[in-house]
Amino acid sequence: ELLAAAAEQLASGHGGPADLEELEDHVTWFARTVPMHFGDEGREDDLVLVAARPDLAAPLAALSAEHPGLLAAHAHVHDVVLGWNGFEPAADTLPAFVAAVRELATRYRDHAAREDALFSATPVTLDDTSLLAALAVRRGR
Repeated sequence: ELLAAAAEQLASGHGGPADLEELEDHVTWFARTVPMHFGDEGREDDLVLVAARPDLAAPLAALSAEHPGLLAAHAHVHDVVLGWNGFEPAADTLPAFVAAVRELATRYRDHAAREDALFSATPVTLDDTSLLAALAVRRGR
């Protein structure tokens, strides 16, 4: 949401260097954190959850299948913003950029909502052994 708001502010004609810097901060943060989050979901965390609840295998696989497309959309927005090299882009390029950011925000929001709905509807209780095993795998032990 913050990324979309910063993009819309810049495109409104009332944006400026602070909005551009905010966009750079957002896309850099996403580039660091989203792959780690998706990586956890697609590997160790899902394995532990499926071991505890085999009925979650298909919905978790469907959510994981969305990750490459979301990562590609993040990468596109990231590359566009950093491609501006700290300068405000040409006004005629901003509508397409804002559309890409809005689409990304919508897709990510929908993905997170389905994920939240899955886990709120199907709570999973893991024992200490399962949690420690997942942590060990994540830490390479």
